[in-house]
Amino acid sequence: MLWVRSDNLNCTQVEIGQSAGQIVVRKELITVKNGIGYVESFLSFANGIGQVLNIIPSDDPQLLPIKKQEEEQLKSPDILAVQALSNFKKNNTVSLISYQLAELFIVDFDVKILRLPSVKSEHTFLFSDGSNLAHIAKNLYDYRRVDFDKILAKLPKHIPAIYQVEALKTEDGRIILKFQDKHFRDPFETQNVSNGTMKFFAYLVLLSGYYPSRLLCLEEPEKDFHPQIMPYLVDEIRQNAEQRSAQVFVSTHSPEFVDSVQLDELFYMVKQDGFSTIRAAADDPVVCELAKDNSLGWLWRNNYLQANSL
Repeated sequence: MLWVRSDNLNCTQVEIGQSAGQIVVRKELITVKNGIGYVESFLSFANGIGQVLNIIPSDDPQLLPIKKQEEEQLKSPDILAVQALSNFKKNNTVSLISYQLAELFIVDFDVKILRLPSVKSEHTFLFSDGSNLAHIAKNLYDYRRVDFDKILAKLPKHIPAIYQVEALKTEDGRIILKFQDKHFRDPFETQNVSNGTMKFFAYLVLLSGYYPSRLLCLEEPEKDFHPQIMPYLVDEIRQNAEQRSAQVFVSTHSPEFVDSVQLDELFYMVKQDGFSTIRAAADDPVVCELAKDNSLGWLWRNNYLQANSL
C-alpha cells in the first residue's frame, strides 16, 4: 500500500494486492480540495472499475466548466486508472495529473560525468546525470549573468577558497570548466577539483532553474558532501521549491540531511510483508513530541522513525 499526502484533504492513495495469483490494483484514489474548501474525488477505482471526474470547459468564458462523474471500466484490474484514462480522455483532470507525473525529472549526478567536457548544443536544461554541466554553465554565464554571479557568491561561503568558475571553449569546440582557488595562481581543471565542489556547483546550477519540470526528484544528494554542507544544501532546495512553485522530492540515507529538514517535510518508507508504505513524520504523535527537543536525524538514528528509507 502506498500513501502520499500533502495535507489532510489532498491525497493520492494506491493499494496493490493479489487476486487468484494475479497482481491487481485494489484501490486507487485521488482527492483534491477545491478553492472553496470542498473535497472532490477526481478518481476513485477498485479492481479496474470506478469513477473519474471529467471537467468540460464552457464555450462561454463567463461560465464555470461543467463537472461530470463518469463510470469507467478498465481492460484489466492490474492497470492504473490514472495512466490508462489519460491516454484517451480529453479535457480531463486525470490527464493533467498524468502529465505532471510524466514530467517528473529525476537527478542523480555522477561526479565522473560532471567532470567531462561538454559540447555546445541547443539544450537549455541540465541533463539528469549532469553530463552537459559545462555547456549549461556557459549558457548561464552568457545569458543569465546575474544568476551566475549569485552562484559564485555562494561558493566561497560553503566551499572554502573557491571563488571563480569559468566555462571555456577549447579549440576543438568542447566546453570545459575551470575552478579558481585563491591560494593558487592558475585555475584547476575539473579532474583536480574535489567531488564535493563539483557536485555542489552542479546543484547550484540545477537549482538556478535549469530543469524542465515543476516536479523534481533528487537521488541521495548527500553523496560526496561533508556533513556540514547539508544545512546549506537543504536550504537551497527549499528556496528553489518556493521560488519556482515546484515540488522537490529528495531520497536520502543521511541522518545529517534529515537533521536539516522540517517535521512536515519528512516522509519515510516502511516495508513489511512485501508492501511499502510512505508515512508522514508529522502524523506520528511520538515523533512530533520528541522533535521539540531533538533533531529528526537523531530520532532516525535511535529508531524512533521506523524507516527503511527516507
